[in-house]
Amino acid sequence: MIIDFHTHIFPEEICLNRENFFSDSSFRLLYEDRNSTLASYSQLSQYLQRAEISGAVAMAFPWGSEYLCKLHNDYMSDVASRYKNIYPFGILPREKIRSIFAMAESIKKSKLYGIGEVALYEDGLTDNNLKYLHRVFEAAEYFNLPLCIHLNEPLGHSYRGKYITPFEKIYHLIKNFPKTTVILSHWGGGILFYELMPEVKECFKKVYYDTAASPFIYDNAIYSASIKIVGHKKILFGTDFPLLSEKRYLPPIYETGEEFSSDILGNNCAEILNLKI
Repeated sequence: MIIDFHTHIFPEEICLNRENFFSDSSFRLLYEDRNSTLASYSQLSQYLQRAEISGAVAMAFPWGSEYLCKLHNDYMSDVASRYKNIYPFGILPREKIRSIFAMAESIKKSKLYGIGEVALYEDGLTDNNLKYLHRVFEAAEYFNLPLCIHLNEPLGHSYRGKYITPFEKIYHLIKNFPKTTVILSHWGGGILFYELMPEVKECFKKVYYDTAASPFIYDNAIYSASIKIVGHKKILFGTDFPLLSEKRYLPPIYETGEEFSSDILGNNCAEILNLKI
């Protein structure tokens, strides 16, 4: 069993007419370039069949407005009801914090599998965005929804959407909401290395890390290093589809050995999302 924990899909109307949605500045930042691929469920399904992958978690885009969040969440709800091997997450609006709980309740009632991918592409963790994240954590804990957050590494080359997140602020958020299951994308921007500190490891008991975009950022030694630091039970295979092929990820994961790779590739995801597979 292989489940890709980190993929992205959009409603067909957005895929076909992306320029109509450039009013959202984060979306424009990432997708104004036509080389940035947008995929709908149909492309995701083709990928799963071609790669012989059992299923995928589909992330929503971190829209600012309530309207666009609802548009995307409704699409995800439709996908969840139609296709049993796709496990969509919903998203919460940055521009209207007061509506977060109501929309999180809608995500729960729609039987979506979590909240994410929450990202702050334009301006990072400002005071206003910190208030937003705090409210998102509150909603995730209250409705018992796993929460996926995009974090970037503080060093290295720049690229569109990269923002530096003060790790101490993420640490305190996680510490204040110990019941919340948190998935930190892209190896958590490297925050996982702080789990060598006993107090961080204790605080991060319900924190997981996905491998999305790993070939762009890290040497393959990241797999053995992360297993030693956080353990294979906390690592989730994710490709960032349609950004990168699964072929860039699978060889180094298989090299960790069958005991570890089976959990990284699917068992951990199934446990987090309570999948009956």
